Amino acid sequence: MPKEPLDFTYTVEVDEDKVADGIALAKEMMGDALKNLALYADGCPACLLSMFGAVADLTVEEAKAGWDKDGISSFAWLFAEVTGDERRARLDRHRRRMSQDKVALLREAQKRGAKVHIHAAS
Repeated sequence: MPKEPLDFTYTVEVDEDKVADGIALAKEMMGDALKNLALYADGCPACLLSMFGAVADLTVEEAKAGWDKDGISSFAWLFAEVTGDERRARLDRHRRRMSQDKVALLREAQKRGAKVHIHAAS
C-alpha cells in the first residue's frame, strides 16, 4: 500500500526553560489518535475505546525499549539548543513547576481505578 505524508501541527505552551507542557500536548495528541480510530469502530463507542486501549498498550510496549536505553526522563520537547547538564537542569526545573499538574493527573487515574503512587521528589 502506498504511503502519503500526513502532517499534524500542535501549538504548545513552553515555560521559561523552553520545555513544552507535555501533559497538555499528550491530551491533544491522544484526542487525535482517538479520532483516527473512529472509522474502524463501526459506530460503537465500546469498540473505539477498546481499540484505543490496545493501541496505547502496544505503543507503551514498543517505547519501553527506549526507556531501558536512554532513561524515561530523556523524553521531552525542549525548544532550546542545550545538552548535558544544562538540558537536565531545564527539564528538572520544568518537572518541579509541573508537579501539581502531574499529581492531579495521577489522582484522576487513581479515581478511575489505576494503582498509582506519588514520588517524594514530586
